[in-house]
Amino acid sequence: MSAESNGVGPPNTADVHSLERRYIELLERRIADLEKLVISSPSAPAPGETQSAAEAPGAKSKDTVSNGAKKDGEPVKSASRVHNVLSKWDPKECRRIDRDASEIDNTAKKEAHAFIFRKTQDEKDKFLYSEVEIKSADLKKVLQDNLRHYPGHFWDGDVVTIFDPFAPIVHNWDRLQKVAREEGSELSDDEKLARSDLKLLLGIISTASGVDRLGKYFKDREQHIKNKTITYDTLWTLFPPGELVYSEPFLNREQIFIVGSSYVDFPGEERRAKPWSVVCLGYDWNGETFNRKAYEFEFEKFLGSKTINALPSYPLRHYKKGDQEQIRLLKSKLLNRGRTFKDLATAERGRQMFRYQGKALYRGIGISTIDSATQVTQVNDDDDRSYITATQEELGEATRRKLTKLMTCDVKEGGTVMIDFLSYFQYADKVARLGDLKPTSDDDDECGCPTCRGNKELSDLLKFDFDEQKREDDFEDLQYMICPPRVLGYVIERKMWAQLQVDEVKDVKNENASDTFDKKLQLEDETKDIIKNLVTSHEQGKEEKNGKRTKGIQDFVPGKGDGLVILLHGPPGVGKTLTAESVALRANKPLFAVGVTDVGVDPEKVQINLERMFDLAATWEAVLLIDEADVFLDSRASKGQTDLRRNALVSVLLRVLEYYQGILILTTNRIRDFDVAVQSRIHLAIKYEDLTREQQVEIFTTFLSQARDKGNVEDWRTIEKWVAKDATSNQYKFNGRQIRNIVTSAMGLARAGDRKLQKDDLGTTFLLLASILLLITTISAPVIKDIAILKVTLTNHTDIRKSSVTFGTFGHCILDVPPVQTDQDFCFPKHFGYKPAVIMSQIDGSGFSEAAAVSADGLTYAMILHPIACGIAFIAFLLSVGAGVVGSALGALVAGVAWILTLVVMAIDFALFGIIKKHVNSDGSGSRAEYSTGMWTCLAAMILLFLGMFIVLFTCFSKRKAKKSAGYKSAGDTYTTGNGHRHGNGYDDAGMGTRNTHTRKKRFGIF
Repeated sequence: MSAESNGVGPPNTADVHSLERRYIELLERRIADLEKLVISSPSAPAPGETQSAAEAPGAKSKDTVSNGAKKDGEPVKSASRVHNVLSKWDPKECRRIDRDASEIDNTAKKEAHAFIFRKTQDEKDKFLYSEVEIKSADLKKVLQDNLRHYPGHFWDGDVVTIFDPFAPIVHNWDRLQKVAREEGSELSDDEKLARSDLKLLLGIISTASGVDRLGKYFKDREQHIKNKTITYDTLWTLFPPGELVYSEPFLNREQIFIVGSSYVDFPGEERRAKPWSVVCLGYDWNGETFNRKAYEFEFEKFLGSKTINALPSYPLRHYKKGDQEQIRLLKSKLLNRGRTFKDLATAERGRQMFRYQGKALYRGIGISTIDSATQVTQVNDDDDRSYITATQEELGEATRRKLTKLMTCDVKEGGTVMIDFLSYFQYADKVARLGDLKPTSDDDDECGCPTCRGNKELSDLLKFDFDEQKREDDFEDLQYMICPPRVLGYVIERKMWAQLQVDEVKDVKNENASDTFDKKLQLEDETKDIIKNLVTSHEQGKEEKNGKRTKGIQDFVPGKGDGLVILLHGPPGVGKTLTAESVALRANKPLFAVGVTDVGVDPEKVQINLERMFDLAATWEAVLLIDEADVFLDSRASKGQTDLRRNALVSVLLRVLEYYQGILILTTNRIRDFDVAVQSRIHLAIKYEDLTREQQVEIFTTFLSQARDKGNVEDWRTIEKWVAKDATSNQYKFNGRQIRNIVTSAMGLARAGDRKLQKDDLGTTFLLLASILLLITTISAPVIKDIAILKVTLTNHTDIRKSSVTFGTFGHCILDVPPVQTDQDFCFPKHFGYKPAVIMSQIDGSGFSEAAAVSADGLTYAMILHPIACGIAFIAFLLSVGAGVVGSALGALVAGVAWILTLVVMAIDFALFGIIKKHVNSDGSGSRAEYSTGMWTCLAAMILLFLGMFIVLFTCFSKRKAKKSAGYKSAGDTYTTGNGHRHGNGYDDAGMGTRNTHTRKKRFGIF
């Protein structure tokens, strides 16, 4: 049997024509039924209302001329107002051909139609799309009058064509329904006919469009409106252009947008179809003007129906289930926030500093953002600084993902931020992101042709006039309401560009700004006066210069030498950074602190980075602090011709510094050889000495009084006496940073025990810090190559970029020594006992006597005492934490053992590495050996153990005395005082028995 006879093969031409004729006849019959309903029910409701769309009324029968107007004085005849067409591709003609019943049976007469409804098929008779072609001028005018605001070129030309899903009509469905029902004597016959044609058009779109999902939408439309739900397929119907939309794209903060455009079609049914999206317009500041910004909101696919206000973005009218009072309150809140945003974004230069507390979003840390080509890591040691640079291509995929990921951080109370959109765009990100949302291109969706720009209704809908608004221009309420909930700026303390919440930005209040400089800064009054007068004079000179009048001395070259450069040098923790901070506070300026890590080491990039930092400091009128600026200050001559990189860094700083007009403060811990050219550019240099005993007491008291004022100190007099007598004796030299750490750690221990700060907390803190310092010495080279007990710098080789040997507790590391022939540092495996004399002989050619070599190599076995002392010190800390009398006594005893061990092992360190140091420094090879970090941490640990031991021991006796006194008082009326006097009603055997029993109990409690 043939395929055709089985019904499987393709139909012949006659069958196809028969099917087409039958299909078109059915469509014509459906249209005729609709027209009869229109004639019989002229006032019936339009489709989409309570009446079925299939029962939509049509127009009265009228005999019309070709343009749709009736002939004067002639009776109205029935005529079809719609021409239903099936359009199909003809491969012979290579074009689409429209067919209808009249063309097939040649019996229909040509009639005047209001519109053509065309359904299009492909070659295989598969439905593609529908379209409506408006022929009637009156119907076109009705549509144009009511849809003029809708974006798109629908009304250009004599014929208007609208494709499915007929977005302009569906988005304005209720409005067009109302127009279609309009009646009255003021309407002309043509206008009445046009409204009748509109009813017919709405009826066909809602019931016979050929688009299944559109038909289903209209079928369920009333139910979804009632339940305030939506399906994924019909999301586009929720977002007509101009609709106000509620969303929370930035840290869950409320925001309103205006719909600009949406994908007005049913989403694809493919399994991995792109999520449906809508483009909404926000408002933002670009550093010069306010403009609308377009953001694309995507909606992930969901099944079934969903409550509208459960969507990530939805029309404002559905906010809080459409509660009008809640919507009013929201608008009021956004109105006030918008005003704040405008004030913050347009803050004038010099007034961009604010306080901030709360969450912030950032994509990069420091001046270099995620877009920077180079990330720089700095590695510090005692005598030099080495740097590792890596491009993003070398960082690895995981690191690159971490750098580009948008992260959230908490800025603590009092954090300083600079609100600066222009600098953000210049140095952080080229676009104004809103959380993760990136603005779309301004030209992607909005037409800028003269026709659209001249369309007043469209302009009012999409707010064209909101663009290019200046800071001084007045805003209407909606402009304020669509302003974003974030500003763009720089977080000073965290050194990062960030998106900041508008509601968390506060004005700076420095009522007591001078207190830090005048009272808390431990510096001679004369020096303070010099700094204060220089800063004041510099600021007055700037104001006079801006006013074109200056009393100061000008350089021969305009703009040169107008800055103020202050150098602060001295040991760590003596107040250098605090001086810079207090100067900035007193001048009511931000402190813009940068380090060598931020600047980099590549001479070509150093100049760019320095210019960037100096430019930002000038823009913000900040005090620029370059901390640990040793690399920029060392003399170039002392390096010879070998360290060209460091020489270049100094030269770059000199070039940039020459034309800087702000306040620059440089700090350094030491200056081995000060470059003369740098000296000549410094206006004031202050050398800091170790803190005196009086200064230490003042700093201790300042930090402890903060806890006392909050009621967190139990025995202030005892602590105060201990600070003045023991903690700040000339034997122990604490710097300000160490004092702060001691007090902070002690407060942490007290909080952990849910009690107030006591003196023994400070002793316990000493034991903890000693344990940490001993641990640092224990994990010195080869565990951590940059921590060493002894460091030998080699200078008898051609490659001296970083030639050194570091010796630690269990071995050594070699850093770029030529015999190794490697660009990487190499650390030998950890070993219990090693041969430092043999190692130096092999590397440097140093000659050791046999006795010296044997002594040095043998002493390395005693280095095992380092981890033992560390462990015992930690046990002492654990015993003394929140302990009673017994615990304190044991803690003090164990701390004493740790102190003795530390003293012994330190003596061994000095003996062992003293042999190596003496040999290297005296053999004439040019190499230089000196004690390094591990030695000094061990010394500091020994001092802290001694202090901690005595404080804990003193606390033990204090507790015993207090407990004994309390025990005597609770014994009753009969007790004996320390001076031997007897008290009580009688001194008899019973009384003695009571006394003896009490005494035995006390002794048992103590021991």
